[in-house]
Amino acid sequence: MPKKIIPIVLFNIIYISVSSFFIFQKSNIEFLIYTGIVIVAAGIIIWLYNRYGLSIPLLWCFSLWGLAHLSGGLYEVPAGWPTAGETRVLYNWWIIDHYFKFDQLVHGFGFGMCAWITWQVLRTSQAERFGIQSDTIRPTGGIMFLCVLSAMGLGCINEILEFVVMLTVPETNVGGYYNTGWDLVSNMVGAGIIASAIYIHGRITQAKEVA
Repeated sequence: MPKKIIPIVLFNIIYISVSSFFIFQKSNIEFLIYTGIVIVAAGIIIWLYNRYGLSIPLLWCFSLWGLAHLSGGLYEVPAGWPTAGETRVLYNWWIIDHYFKFDQLVHGFGFGMCAWITWQVLRTSQAERFGIQSDTIRPTGGIMFLCVLSAMGLGCINEILEFVVMLTVPETNVGGYYNTGWDLVSNMVGAGIIASAIYIHGRITQAKEVA
């Protein structure tokens, strides 16, 4: 294992272990399943890192996403904080009362990272195909659009997994159709913001090279 990812691996082991302790303590079957999904996702990310050389900042972002996801369903916010739904878990916290929930922030951030990972995989694949350095490849509008679509597709898979959990576990914190709709919108907005940032950064870098 490369030394530079050891801190990231340890960070993931620690937060997953701590989360698992509280999950078993509360007998929370829903988040026991989600923890398994996080572990599988971490394995996929490690494989992608070894195959495509994902950046260290991206690995840290995915790690923070995993932490936010598990914390969202396990941590209860103080009584004075506005929340939606029957439970006071962090996911139901209104960051902006009745307009913007922590759940939507996590969705936007996470699937924004999925757009970023798609870009890094596509860039490395193109570099290998044409025998050039990956850092010479600049993002185009078309490629960024594909990255957004990829992230939204992964978001749909996430909603399917939540649906399966809802059918399997008697009591969950999975919302209804309204919540699912906002989840998908958050995924699209997050992916769009990250894709736009990558595109703008690429244009700026290209302009500096020409100058």
